[in-house]
Amino acid sequence: MNMRKQRLMGAGLLAISAAMAALAWMGSTPEEQDITAAVLLAPLGVWLLATKEYVLYDSGTAPDAARYRGRRSKRKKGAWITWQGNGLLKRRASKAGRM
Repeated sequence: MNMRKQRLMGAGLLAISAAMAALAWMGSTPEEQDITAAVLLAPLGVWLLATKEYVLYDSGTAPDAARYRGRRSKRKKGAWITWQGNGLLKRRASKAGRM
């Protein structure tokens, strides 16, 4: 299923590149004839179609996701604040004299 998703994404990128090239062909000004995005997307689409390894990132297929799931941090309290631990979402009291 994952490789099918990757191949469909590669085919989609190639289709988008072809559509952009067709639109640029009909343009009359240099701005309308710019196909920079198509030049960048086409090789990515070919690579997604041709590679035999799964290169897309899915949180469920990451090899380290199962290993670290549910593990508590061994760092001291307050020493490491990350968005994964919702440390940045907690409100902190202001120091005396500061607002």
